[in-house]
Amino acid sequence: MPGGSGSAKGGDRVQHFTVGKEKFRVGDTITLRPPTVNENPFIGRIHEVRKTNKSLKLYVSWFYRPEEARGGRKGFHGEKELFQSDHCDWVTPPRVDGQCTGASRRGGLET
Repeated sequence: MPGGSGSAKGGDRVQHFTVGKEKFRVGDTITLRPPTVNENPFIGRIHEVRKTNKSLKLYVSWFYRPEEARGGRKGFHGEKELFQSDHCDWVTPPRVDGQCTGASRRGGLET
């Protein structure tokens, strides 16, 4: 399950940031590194980016796989289907792994 890094305290809102050579914006859907290499990446949508004196914080809402939700995976779920949630956390840019693209259907995401 995704985990946050506390709350952002003040700071200025910014519309984009860069990790490596890749630029990310508010509204982008991104993959985030999980705690261990054997886990699937976390998927989140950026809602806000705040810059403080020395750091950047991203406010993201999480997507879940059917097996991570109550009731689990059913036969009608797509192999790569995800559900958008109202669960949000503040995370730091080093956790960002890349862009996530997919077809949205009824609030979910197919990666």
